[in-house]
Amino acid sequence: VCIVREDMRHAYANGKYCDITGYSSSELKKIRIARLILTDKRETWKNMYQLFFHNEIKIEKSFIATAIRKDGKKCSIECSRAITIWKGKPAIQLIVRDVTEGMERENKIKASNKLLSDQIINITAELISSSGKLKQKRNELISHKLELEKVNKELLQTNRAMSILARNIDKKKKEVERKTAHTVLTKIIPIINDLKKQKGMQKYL
Repeated sequence: VCIVREDMRHAYANGKYCDITGYSSSELKKIRIARLILTDKRETWKNMYQLFFHNEIKIEKSFIATAIRKDGKKCSIECSRAITIWKGKPAIQLIVRDVTEGMERENKIKASNKLLSDQIINITAELISSSGKLKQKRNELISHKLELEKVNKELLQTNRAMSILARNIDKKKKEVERKTAHTVLTKIIPIINDLKKQKGMQKYL
């Protein structure tokens, strides 16, 4: 806890506040509270402090700020402010809590969550990409399957045609053999028999 006068100088600081800032109570009484604030935030802090001090704005809820310790290290503090009276004059009472470790844990959790979120996004993108490739491969396989079925059908038709041709050739062959046998029996054999009966021709048979 600390009490700050209207000129932004410390009027009081307890031991815990001194531990957080790194300054002793006597040192804090010599410096303005703005010195504990980041350089680029000091003007904003001063303006807000004056507005708050004169009740032009009211900040009831606690807020988080980054303070600069005496050793130059940064620390995160949670502050609650209220108007009070110090030695008969208006002042601001600050209740300060060091939340550095909690903020670091929170930042780590946020970083981990972001990393996990990025990984999920990347994995999802890879899955979508893989899904597209699998769909393309599936379409290619279907196309090959249809082509093979077409070729197989053509082969079956060709095989049937060849079978029919082979059967026709076999029929023609048997027909020729039958006609040849008939010719031999009906024409050639009788001639040979007649020649056998004729004298002088037997020596040629």
